[in-house]
Amino acid sequence: ACEDLMKFCTEHQKSDVLVYGISQSENPFKENKGCTLL
Repeated sequence: ACEDLMKFCTEHQKSDVLVYGISQSENPFKENKGCTLL
């Protein structure tokens, strides 16, 4: 069971947001720019 977990972790490490963070262009929680009133 431990070997399977280690294999899974190493295979999916590249897409892990806890390891590499969230790209600013894909971040759904990024603050929007302020709006401009005319």
